[in-house]
Amino acid sequence: MTNQLPPCGGHPWRPAWIPEAGHRLRLAGVYFDVVRVDGVLGALVLDALVREARGPAGGVVYDCAARRFTFLAGVRSAGGRRWPPGSRAFAGGRGRAEYVGIPALRGRTWPLAWCSVPVPEAPLVDADLLHGLLCRTTGWQPDGG
Repeated sequence: MTNQLPPCGGHPWRPAWIPEAGHRLRLAGVYFDVVRVDGVLGALVLDALVREARGPAGGVVYDCAARRFTFLAGVRSAGGRRWPPGSRAFAGGRGRAEYVGIPALRGRTWPLAWCSVPVPEAPLVDADLLHGLLCRTTGWQPDGG
């Protein structure tokens, strides 16, 4: 679901879940699933994601106060799998509600900032690619082997 809006600060496209100004809380599992990764691991995975994507990588938000990266993936793409230590998925459902801060594309949004801005051709991160990069970076194997 997107809104057709006039250009705003070099961003002619803005999905409905991105606020026009400031930041807003969005419920995980409605517009996107969320994978949170703390600190250095998040930075390493983001760097690898941008390289591997060979183009826009999808939406990634950094929380300066929590020093945490929030990777936004497609609905129902993150919740049905095990994630490596140091990462945690939120997909809604099962009586769980997790709200995620989403910054505007421009203006004052502290403590949140876009590390990878959603664009029409890649509004969200590829969950399979993200999972693979996290497993490779941490050396973790989903089957426990």
